[in-house]
Formats: sequence, C-alpha cells, structure tokens
Amino acid sequence: PVTKGPVGLRPFPVLCPNGTLLEFSSGLGLDIQQNIESPVCVVDILDSCQPVVYANQAFCEMTGYSWPEIEGINCRFLQGSGTSLESVENIRKLVQELREGTVDILNYTKDGVSFMNNLHLRPLRSADGTVTHYLGCQNSFALSSEDEASERSSSSGVPTKCTVRNPSESNLKIVLLDDSMHVVRSVHWPNTGEVFPFENDLFKGVVHTRTRTPNDTYFVEKRRGFEIQIQGTFKKQPKGVVWFGAEVPKPMALSRMKRTICAALLRFVAQFGRVHSSFGDNNIPGDFPHIVLPALPAMDRIIVTPPGETLPCLGEDLAVSSNLKALKALSSKGEDFIVGQTYTMSFYSHFIDFENWAVVNFPGFRSLDLHNFWGDMNLRFVLYAGATADQPQHLLQARQPLIQLEIVHNTLPRYDDVPNPVLPSSS
Repeated sequence: PVTKGPVGLRPFPVLCPNGTLLEFSSGLGLDIQQNIESPVCVVDILDSCQPVVYANQAFCEMTGYSWPEIEGINCRFLQGSGTSLESVENIRKLVQELREGTVDILNYTKDGVSFMNNLHLRPLRSADGTVTHYLGCQNSFALSSEDEASERSSSSGVPTKCTVRNPSESNLKIVLLDDSMHVVRSVHWPNTGEVFPFENDLFKGVVHTRTRTPNDTYFVEKRRGFEIQIQGTFKKQPKGVVWFGAEVPKPMALSRMKRTICAALLRFVAQFGRVHSSFGDNNIPGDFPHIVLPALPAMDRIIVTPPGETLPCLGEDLAVSSNLKALKALSSKGEDFIVGQTYTMSFYSHFIDFENWAVVNFPGFRSLDLHNFWGDMNLRFVLYAGATADQPQHLLQARQPLIQLEIVHNTLPRYDDVPNPVLPSSS
C-alpha cells in the first residue's frame, strides 16, 4: 500500500553510490545525513522486489558486503538459517502498514558470522508526502549462545532431523515465499526426500521438489526434468478458478525474435487448457510476466483423499487418480476444489532442465538458455485463486495465494542472497 502524509516537510537529499540523487521529506528529527556514521540503508517499497537503493559505508563495513554486491537486491541477503520467521514477519507488517518501529532480528555477515541486529525502520516520504522508501538503521549487539539457540528454535526452516544430501549435486535452491512475494518463509534444496510445510489464510499443506541430477535415480526411465508435489487442504472455499503456472518478478524486455519464440511456446501450452499469459507491465503494480492454466488440467497427477483416509506419500511416483474424470466434471461447473478434502498434486515436465537453466526437447528448437528470456531473474511457480480467465491482468494484490515457490539457480547474481538451508547437526 502507498499512502500520503503531510505535505511541506523539510526535504533532504541522499546521494547514492551510483550517482542517483534521492530527495525525501524528513520529519524524522534526525535524517540520514545527521546519522551518517551509523549503518543505514534505504529500500524502494514501490518496487515489487523492494531493492536496496542506498547503503552507507558503515553498513558495508558492518555486513562485509560492498555496494555493488547489494545494489538493487532485497535485504533478505542478511537473513540466514537461524533467522526467525517471526522477526521477518514483524518487519513485513511494519512496512505493509507504513509504520515506524524497531525489530530485533538475527542477521549474518558476508562471512557467515551471526549478529543480533536492533533494526529501526522509518518510512520516507517524497515531496508530495507519499511513502516511497524505507530507511533501516542498523545497531548490532553481541549474541549469546542461548540467545542464538532461542532465535533458531523459532525459525521454521528445514526440519533439524532430516537426511540432506550433498548440496553440490544440484544447482538450485527452492525458496518458499510469503503471500507478498517479499519475505522468504524457508529455503530448501531439491531431492532431500523431505517435505516442507506452508500455510496461509486459504490453504495449509506441504511441498516436495525434485530435479534431474546425475546421481538421483528417481527420474530413471521417466521423461521428467523436474517435479513439484503439493499436498494440502483448503481452509476456506477459494474464489473462482484455481490457477497454476510460472512467472518472473519483473517485465521482460524481448526482441521480436524472442517474442516469436514465446508465442510458439504459448501455442504449445494452450493445447493443455485455457491459458492466461502476460509479458508484464511496469506501469501496473503487481502485473508480473506469467503463464498459468487452471490447476486441474495443468497438474499431471491429482489425488483427492476424503477426511480420515490414508494420504499418498510424497516423494514417490503418484498413481493416476481414478477420480480424475469426476474432478474434471466438477471443474466444468466451476467447483474445482472443496473444503475438507486433501488434494495431492504433482506437476512435472521434460521440457525444462532447471539444472542447466534451459528449455529442452521442444519441437523445432534447440536447447534455449532461459537467461536469454528473463535475464538474471529467478522463476516462480505459483498456485492461486481469485482471478478469472477474462481478466486482462492477474495482479498480485487481487490473488488468493496457495503457494509461491521461487527457483533460484546458481548462475544468477542473486543466488547467494538467498540463505542456505538448515543443515542437520553431525550428531
């Protein structure tokens, strides 16, 4: 949300390291220039990624990152395996409600050293009084082993008792995002054999992911490059159609040739059902480039389990549902999903090789590098309700999200901004 406040507040400038001059109306008592010796940064809350647009030298010295490493990325690069979701959620609420406040959060330096950050957040207004940015004043303090253990216990990352394979076998991290797309709920590697929980106002469930790697035998004799399995229950009836598909966080700048290739890809996908797609629009907040289909025809496997019956086991190949035909009949009546039933869904494809970040096996084309289409952006898989096929845009703020997964490849500059999963102790 963006609101306006009193007009006529004292303006002050901030000269960013890249030469950009930002001007704000202060009303803060002490502005950035007067607190220049304290570690501070400024983020742009009008940008969907809420990137860092300013950081002073004290901030860089405290965190160990240089300005080129943090310019234009989300502040979650300071989060790590022990950062609690409660503290992250408190920050999100302050920004969402455009309030000033202080949050204690466990952060990490570039070298992986943890420190407790007494983070004070202040909204910054433009000349007309609109909140456009947030100022974060950092104040680190010593962290006792008991404090860190307590902070870690409130973090809902990967379960501490799990078998985690060598992460170098995969080039990916799987990031569970919150409903706003700004906050990392948890981070995982694929192929761990574990399932990871998530919950929001609409849906409660678990997710399991796999990608084809040289030493993973799951995909032997399967025409699949990756697989996502979702299992959960609706807490309330979703509005309209439930959609599933992929998107990227910013509009794509495509040449005529690349648009032609995308058009061919869209025609191919359209054979599986109604398609809603967009290349995104910078002038429309929440309009991300996407391609989605109604979830029932989009999913390769769907199993419906009534209350009290045994659920399918995730991590295994799901059987073709005997009630899929009945599900599609319900879908034709606009009754896709029912509260109380548990839905186990699987989506896979042999047309995308995420480990090599490429489109493969597509008729008439050689392997297509995904960097050529959306540059250094990550890819998100989204499952949501609240939008119809005839709407021009499926805007983020109009959706009812179920789950939002971000696929992060290690060739992307933002790969290291995403915290590593929690590794089990050697004991």
